[in-house]
Amino acid sequence: MKKLFLSFILLATFASCTKLLDTLTTFQFTREATFFMPSSATLGVPINLNSTEVLTSYENEFSNNNTSAENADYIKVIAMNLQIVSPTTGDFNFLKSIALSISADGLTDKVIAEVKDVQDGLSQLDLDVSTEDLKPYLTTDKFKLKIEAVTDEVLLNDYDIKTEATFEVKANRN
Repeated sequence: MKKLFLSFILLATFASCTKLLDTLTTFQFTREATFFMPSSATLGVPINLNSTEVLTSYENEFSNNNTSAENADYIKVIAMNLQIVSPTTGDFNFLKSIALSISADGLTDKVIAEVKDVQDGLSQLDLDVSTEDLKPYLTTDKFKLKIEAVTDEVLLNDYDIKTEATFEVKANRN
Protein backbone atom coordinates (compact mmCIF):
# COMPACT_ATOMS: atom_id res chain seq x y z
CA MET A 1 0.00 0.00 0.00
CA LYS A 2 2.87 2.37 0.87
CA LYS A 3 4.54 1.65 -2.47
CA LEU A 4 1.30 2.43 -4.30
CA PHE A 5 0.89 5.69 -2.38
CA LEU A 6 4.53 6.67 -3.04
CA SER A 7 4.12 5.87 -6.76
CA PHE A 8 1.01 8.04 -6.89
CA ILE A 9 2.85 10.97 -5.23
CA LEU A 10 5.79 10.64 -7.66
CA LEU A 11 3.46 10.49 -10.64
CA ALA A 12 1.53 13.56 -9.47
CA THR A 13 4.77 15.48 -8.88
CA PHE A 14 6.10 14.55 -12.33
CA ALA A 15 2.82 15.55 -14.01
CA SER A 16 2.76 18.94 -12.29
CA CYS A 17 6.42 19.60 -13.21
CA THR A 18 5.72 18.70 -16.84
CA LYS A 19 2.75 21.07 -16.84
CA LEU A 20 4.91 23.82 -15.32
CA LEU A 21 7.56 23.31 -18.03
CA ASP A 22 4.87 23.57 -20.72
CA THR A 23 3.67 26.83 -19.18
CA LEU A 24 7.18 28.23 -19.16
CA THR A 25 7.70 27.46 -22.85
CA THR A 26 4.22 28.35 -24.12
CA PHE A 27 3.08 31.92 -24.67
CA GLN A 28 0.52 33.91 -26.65
CA PHE A 29 0.50 37.10 -28.68
CA THR A 30 -2.12 39.02 -30.66
CA ARG A 31 -1.99 40.65 -34.09
CA GLU A 32 -4.55 42.85 -35.84
CA ALA A 33 -5.22 43.57 -39.49
CA THR A 34 -7.90 45.51 -41.32
CA PHE A 35 -9.62 45.11 -44.63
CA PHE A 36 -12.07 47.07 -46.70
CA MET A 37 -15.24 45.49 -48.11
CA PRO A 38 -16.82 47.68 -50.82
CA SER A 39 -20.56 47.93 -51.35
CA SER A 40 -21.80 45.34 -53.81
CA ALA A 41 -24.98 44.05 -55.42
CA THR A 42 -23.45 40.61 -55.99
CA LEU A 43 -25.07 37.77 -54.04
CA GLY A 44 -23.86 34.21 -53.56
CA VAL A 45 -20.57 34.80 -55.40
CA PRO A 46 -17.31 34.74 -53.43
CA ILE A 47 -15.73 38.17 -52.91
CA ASN A 48 -11.96 38.02 -52.49
CA LEU A 49 -10.23 40.68 -50.39
CA ASN A 50 -6.74 41.21 -49.00
CA SER A 51 -5.86 42.67 -45.62
CA THR A 52 -3.18 45.21 -45.04
CA GLU A 53 0.25 43.64 -44.65
CA VAL A 54 0.90 42.53 -41.11
CA LEU A 55 4.48 42.98 -39.94
CA THR A 56 5.44 40.08 -37.76
CA SER A 57 8.15 41.69 -35.54
CA TYR A 58 7.94 38.95 -32.91
CA GLU A 59 11.44 39.39 -31.55
CA ASN A 60 10.14 41.01 -28.34
CA GLU A 61 7.62 38.22 -27.66
CA PHE A 62 10.27 35.54 -28.13
CA SER A 63 12.89 37.47 -26.15
CA ASN A 64 10.48 38.14 -23.27
CA ASN A 65 9.90 34.38 -23.08
CA ASN A 66 13.62 33.46 -23.18
CA THR A 67 13.48 31.87 -26.61
CA SER A 68 13.73 32.69 -30.32
CA ALA A 69 11.70 31.99 -33.45
CA GLU A 70 14.16 29.26 -34.43
CA ASN A 71 13.33 27.42 -31.19
CA ALA A 72 9.57 27.41 -31.80
CA ASP A 73 8.07 23.94 -32.00
CA TYR A 74 4.83 25.37 -33.36
CA ILE A 75 2.83 28.56 -33.74
CA LYS A 76 -0.91 28.18 -34.15
CA VAL A 77 -3.93 30.44 -34.12
CA ILE A 78 -6.13 29.80 -31.08
CA ALA A 79 -8.74 32.54 -31.57
CA MET A 80 -9.77 34.93 -34.31
CA ASN A 81 -12.57 37.42 -34.50
CA LEU A 82 -13.87 40.04 -36.86
CA GLN A 83 -15.29 43.37 -35.77
CA ILE A 84 -17.03 46.00 -37.87
CA VAL A 85 -15.23 49.33 -37.52
CA SER A 86 -17.49 51.27 -39.89
CA PRO A 87 -20.29 51.87 -40.41
CA THR A 88 -20.62 52.04 -36.62
CA THR A 89 -24.17 50.67 -36.74
CA GLY A 90 -23.23 47.87 -39.14
CA ASP A 91 -23.61 44.14 -38.58
CA PHE A 92 -22.66 40.96 -40.41
CA ASN A 93 -26.21 40.23 -41.66
CA PHE A 94 -24.94 40.54 -45.24
CA LEU A 95 -22.57 37.56 -44.85
CA LYS A 96 -23.45 33.98 -45.59
CA SER A 97 -19.92 32.65 -45.00
CA ILE A 98 -16.37 33.88 -44.63
CA ALA A 99 -12.94 32.22 -44.71
CA LEU A 100 -9.56 33.75 -43.91
CA SER A 101 -6.33 32.43 -45.36
CA ILE A 102 -2.79 33.37 -44.48
CA SER A 103 -0.24 34.05 -47.18
CA ALA A 104 3.47 34.86 -47.17
CA ASP A 105 6.12 35.09 -49.85
CA GLY A 106 7.10 31.67 -51.16
CA LEU A 107 4.36 29.79 -49.27
CA THR A 108 1.00 28.46 -50.44
CA ASP A 109 -2.12 30.07 -48.97
CA LYS A 110 -3.60 28.24 -45.99
CA VAL A 111 -7.13 28.62 -44.56
CA ILE A 112 -6.77 29.44 -40.86
CA ALA A 113 -10.28 30.50 -39.83
CA GLU A 114 -13.84 30.40 -41.15
CA VAL A 115 -17.54 30.54 -40.44
CA LYS A 116 -19.80 28.67 -42.85
CA ASP A 117 -23.19 29.95 -41.63
CA VAL A 118 -23.04 33.48 -40.20
CA GLN A 119 -25.82 34.30 -37.73
CA ASP A 120 -27.76 37.56 -38.10
CA GLY A 121 -27.42 40.54 -35.78
CA LEU A 122 -23.72 40.24 -34.96
CA SER A 123 -21.26 43.15 -35.15
CA GLN A 124 -18.47 40.91 -33.87
CA LEU A 125 -17.89 37.44 -35.25
CA ASP A 126 -15.82 34.65 -33.66
CA LEU A 127 -14.38 32.32 -36.27
CA ASP A 128 -13.65 28.59 -36.13
CA VAL A 129 -9.86 28.29 -36.27
CA SER A 130 -7.48 25.73 -37.74
CA THR A 131 -5.07 23.86 -35.48
CA GLU A 132 -2.33 23.69 -38.13
CA ASP A 133 1.21 24.86 -37.45
CA LEU A 134 1.73 28.36 -38.89
CA LYS A 135 5.39 28.76 -37.97
CA PRO A 136 6.56 29.07 -41.61
CA TYR A 137 4.15 32.00 -42.15
CA LEU A 138 4.64 33.79 -38.85
CA THR A 139 8.43 33.70 -38.76
CA THR A 140 8.68 35.68 -42.02
CA ASP A 141 8.98 39.48 -42.01
CA LYS A 142 5.34 39.98 -42.95
CA PHE A 143 2.19 38.14 -43.96
CA LYS A 144 -1.20 38.94 -45.41
CA LEU A 145 -4.65 37.66 -44.65
CA LYS A 146 -6.83 36.87 -47.62
CA ILE A 147 -10.56 36.94 -47.15
CA GLU A 148 -13.15 35.05 -49.16
CA ALA A 149 -16.66 36.18 -48.27
CA VAL A 150 -19.99 35.06 -49.70
CA THR A 151 -22.85 37.51 -49.23
CA ASP A 152 -26.55 36.75 -49.02
CA GLU A 153 -27.71 40.39 -48.94
CA VAL A 154 -26.95 43.42 -51.08
CA LEU A 155 -24.17 45.40 -49.43
CA LEU A 156 -25.37 49.02 -49.53
CA ASN A 157 -22.40 50.50 -47.62
CA ASP A 158 -18.66 50.10 -47.65
CA TYR A 159 -17.38 48.26 -44.57
CA ASP A 160 -14.10 48.55 -42.69
CA ILE A 161 -13.50 45.34 -40.76
CA LYS A 162 -10.79 44.58 -38.20
CA THR A 163 -9.46 41.10 -37.57
CA GLU A 164 -7.83 40.18 -34.29
CA ALA A 165 -5.95 36.91 -34.07
CA THR A 166 -4.44 35.34 -30.96
CA PHE A 167 -1.55 32.97 -31.59
CA GLU A 168 0.02 30.41 -29.29
CA VAL A 169 3.70 29.55 -29.44
CA LYS A 170 5.35 26.51 -27.93
CA ALA A 171 9.11 26.83 -27.95
CA ASN A 172 12.24 25.49 -26.34
CA ARG A 173 13.97 27.93 -24.02
CA ASN A 174 17.33 29.39 -25.02
